[in-house]
Amino acid sequence: MPEYQDFFLTINGMPGAYTVEARGPGGIVTEPERFTFDVTDELLYELERIKIGDPPSKERMQAIGSELFTALFPPVILRAFGDAHLSLPKGTRLRLKLALRPPELNTLPWELLFDPTYRHFLAVRLSTPIVRFIEAGVVAETLLAPSPLRVLYLQASPRDLPPLELEKSEAALRQSLGEQAHVTAVRSATPALLQDMLREKFHILHYDGHATYDMNNQQGAICLQDDAGDTHLVSGEMLAAYLEGTSIRLVVMVACESGMESPKKRFTGIAQQLMRTSSLPAAIAMQYAVRDDAAIAFIRGFYGALHDHYPVDAAVIEGRKAILQVLAGDPFSAPDWATPVLFMRAEQGHIFDQSVQEEKKMESESKDDKKAQPNRVESNTISGLSINTGAGSPVNITQASGGSQVTVNQSASVQAGPPPTTEDFKKLLAEIEKMIRQSGVDADTAEIALNDIKTVESQASKEKPNTAIIANKLKGVAEILGAAGGAAAALNQLAPAVQQAIQLAQQIFR
Repeated sequence: MPEYQDFFLTINGMPGAYTVEARGPGGIVTEPERFTFDVTDELLYELERIKIGDPPSKERMQAIGSELFTALFPPVILRAFGDAHLSLPKGTRLRLKLALRPPELNTLPWELLFDPTYRHFLAVRLSTPIVRFIEAGVVAETLLAPSPLRVLYLQASPRDLPPLELEKSEAALRQSLGEQAHVTAVRSATPALLQDMLREKFHILHYDGHATYDMNNQQGAICLQDDAGDTHLVSGEMLAAYLEGTSIRLVVMVACESGMESPKKRFTGIAQQLMRTSSLPAAIAMQYAVRDDAAIAFIRGFYGALHDHYPVDAAVIEGRKAILQVLAGDPFSAPDWATPVLFMRAEQGHIFDQSVQEEKKMESESKDDKKAQPNRVESNTISGLSINTGAGSPVNITQASGGSQVTVNQSASVQAGPPPTTEDFKKLLAEIEKMIRQSGVDADTAEIALNDIKTVESQASKEKPNTAIIANKLKGVAEILGAAGGAAAALNQLAPAVQQAIQLAQQIFR
């Protein structure tokens, strides 16, 4: 499945004096580069046509995308983009992450970015997903969620608005996810029903219905129903309040204008307010009107890719491709495929937490094994650090070459000792770091892996470490080195060492 690293572009300034700066893999950091982009009356007219489903020609959309690309990638930034590609480990691709600070630039269709040299749209290629980044004062939660995913499917079709083909949408979602998820549907949803359901442990909130953006009040809202079946608007601000503190990891809004925003004021759209004022790590919304068949196709492609454990950013691309399949004639002549927008603050797009699934499986097997052999103690020695798991003891660490022993919850049949500490965890990290240096991988890959270990060490030193971040970073280290290849002996030891580190972190920092 696709793996990504960020090529981060930050855009600042005002009309006539914009700057763009880049940060990417391989230590790439550029100074701000000036660029100009004129939002002409002609462009505004064409964007209005796209908004109402009457787009200009394919050639004109390519021209708009090319103008956006040329503005965003002046020579220094374009060269850095190429260097970042060359620095990637084998099997890794670049995620284009945009932090657009001038409000008038947020309303532009950056998903139409068109490379004029290679003649293709970036947003439909797995090699370059386009993600919009929104700064927030709230730390984003991790996207990772245990399997099976639990999806809250929210439907609303108020009687005072045009009817929607919601049955087909729900069927597409259920068929695409299959047994990978539990889907709970709430039809004719009211705000009270939504509030009640969010007290349960769901991971994805999928909204199917109408949405609106009021340019006069500069506020977007989804259209739920009141008790009489008429429209009850729920603003992005209110929806963010509903979601804050819940277990929701991803919001998907297949609703027209759910990703729209004012050119005069930032953070006024529904998705933008969610990302700005809550800990939500990712949201998907529609920046323009979307046809029913295109919406259903996106659901099929997106959730089908999630089913296959694609990261969210890659799954959005699969959703775009599915839209292209239902567009008549030349599919690139219609803008529907560029209508979905992904907002993401999480560092990685994976939502299926494989480590959690493996941990639950190991716990289940361990419980069964302990029933049969209550005093059994197992040992796994990794580069001189012996890590034992035994009766009543998830983790028992002993320095194999001598020195102090640390035991956790040891049963009465084995001598008890003090609980493990952060220092014990850091000793194991030091062993993993040693294995990375001995793994034989190329210098750039080793540097990325070692930087991830430093991030884990930094997280472990905090007053309240985030075990999800620790697990995600450690798992990423194993995946990066496994993909790059190197000394077989070192790599064979790395996977169990990482798993033991994850388990130890969960014991110490829970």
